[in-house]
Amino acid sequence: MCKKTLTVLVLVLCVMLLGMAGCAKSGGQAQAGAAAAAPKEQFVLRMQTVQGSNQVEFKMLQDMAEELLKVSDGRLKVEVNPLGTFASSLESFQACMNGVFDICANYGTWLKSIDYALHIITTGNMAMDPIAKRVWLYEFGGFEIAEKLFDKANMVFLTMHTDGTEVLIAREPFETISQLKNKKFRTSDPRLGNEVGIAAMTMPLEEIFTAFQTGAIDVIEYGYLTFDQRLGLTDAARYAIWPDFWNVNNSISIAINKQSYGKLPADLQAMLKMAFRSYEMKHYTATQFASAQTMQELQASGKNEFLRFKDPQEFANLRKLMYDKVEAADIKEYGGMTKEVFDSFYNFYKVWYPYKKISRWWGEDLTPEQMMGFKP
Repeated sequence: MCKKTLTVLVLVLCVMLLGMAGCAKSGGQAQAGAAAAAPKEQFVLRMQTVQGSNQVEFKMLQDMAEELLKVSDGRLKVEVNPLGTFASSLESFQACMNGVFDICANYGTWLKSIDYALHIITTGNMAMDPIAKRVWLYEFGGFEIAEKLFDKANMVFLTMHTDGTEVLIAREPFETISQLKNKKFRTSDPRLGNEVGIAAMTMPLEEIFTAFQTGAIDVIEYGYLTFDQRLGLTDAARYAIWPDFWNVNNSISIAINKQSYGKLPADLQAMLKMAFRSYEMKHYTATQFASAQTMQELQASGKNEFLRFKDPQEFANLRKLMYDKVEAADIKEYGGMTKEVFDSFYNFYKVWYPYKKISRWWGEDLTPEQMMGFKP
């Protein structure tokens, strides 16, 4: 074979090899493009809240779900449904545990038959304020305790949202707690009220408006001021009274069915927890500020009056009674996690309350005008 012919054959072979390589490359790119274009698997979680669709928190959770859908690139969709979509307030946790829906936002009190400590971490008479509750959750082991408790219910604890300050709705202008003696009082935990002669009782959300409107109960607490207004309670009675001593940090636990959680990839599990936890403070600030605006509107209308119990010593006495009798009885009867939660609370108080008192905001003991520095 002559040199010229050999050179031609070598050149042809090179062209063929380059062509094959190009085909392989373009084929790989096509496959990659097809993979990129393939739809991602979407996980849909059905959620039921303890609120109706007209409440502040419901809209907030819808906003959170929209953000979660975006940051997950469409892979995680949470469908937020109002109370009653799948179950009543009393039955919603049980329905979620049984797989009727995936995520439940409700008061852990309704799970106290599984472990009484689920009531203790939810609410309590004469309990710590909502900000202290957040400090306990994040800095003093509260999250770990909640996770253990919800694991008993076959659920994964996501977070705990706390409403703004609750208010007492009444037909009479009570100035002291002693004036509530013998009054029929709807509350979440009636025991302390009963200890001081109040005819306290519990009642689910679905029944409270009719009971109050018909006079079956005299005074009522259920939620923060805007929540109560949207339930119609501020139309049924003139007086709204603080401070809240009955459900001081009434907290909505948000938990997901363990099997539903297990179906999610690890990154979506992390996103889900982060999304709900990122809205904790928003839940509190949104409900608090909504109540401030509602109070201003109701004051301007002349429909309602806003009062505060006047005798601080009553609260000191109630707190001691709560510790000596109600909490001591719970610890004796239930022990276990109930004792663990109370011990955690008490040890936290020892660290937090002295600091909280001395470091309180400079305007706490002033009038609103003094806080502002001007007259509105």
